[in-house]
Amino acid sequence: MAQLEGSGQIVILNGPPRSGKSSIVVAIQGTFEGVWMNLRVDHFKQMTPARFQPGIGLRPGGERPDLEPGAEAVRHQTTGLPSTSARRQPLACRRRHGPTGRRTMGVWDVKRDEGRNHWSFVPMASVGPLQFGMSSDEVVAALGGGERSGRGCGSCRGESFETFTDAGVSAYYTDRTLYCIAVDALNGPQVALDGVALVGRVPSEVEQWAWGQADRCGRELRYTHAADPELADLGLIIRAQRAGDIVLSRPVFLKERAEVTWDYVPSEEWRTF
Repeated sequence: MAQLEGSGQIVILNGPPRSGKSSIVVAIQGTFEGVWMNLRVDHFKQMTPARFQPGIGLRPGGERPDLEPGAEAVRHQTTGLPSTSARRQPLACRRRHGPTGRRTMGVWDVKRDEGRNHWSFVPMASVGPLQFGMSSDEVVAALGGGERSGRGCGSCRGESFETFTDAGVSAYYTDRTLYCIAVDALNGPQVALDGVALVGRVPSEVEQWAWGQADRCGRELRYTHAADPELADLGLIIRAQRAGDIVLSRPVFLKERAEVTWDYVPSEEWRTF
């Protein structure tokens, strides 16, 4: 077999669905010199056996701890970069102990799905035990008497908000009734719609699901000023929340369809990253 000398070139195309990536691939393969192969993410997923999924979409941090050592070895061999586990080590040291001596979550720790409560989302009606229109006291009772870790008043419409850190939920009120709910990506409950998990996932995966909702079900998909996908007729916004060196999905649920999302969603929520 002939030995090739020199290095090749790689073009990485990253963007939301229907942003023109496939058209760029066609142009490259049709006009660039040499042989250009299209190695698409969905092709890799189809080639990967089920027991090794999610394959190329594997997230560090405990999603599939049985696969991470092999993935890290390949990554180090191909890039020469230190392992993500090594780079995350300082964050792991942030685990702390509460007053009872039990270990509590560190600032960037992410709960695994099996450690979360599991809720269902009924569009514009309820999120788990929380029903739109509840009072603050009713929300507290529904969360099992969870302690409020933050309270405040909004900037308009008689708004107020409460943050329940242990429960991983932020509740927003207008005229003293619940109208907006945000679920923390790191430690909030796992909320599902028709069996699809919405919390703590790679944002692009949930975005792909949202595109499927638009294509197959005729849902209106639009984007907020912050480029968050929004299924307007479900009252659902998929925001992104930082988790150390990565971001994960932080869904925001609305009581009703918002004509202007920027005005409808409380400013306190937009300031949460």
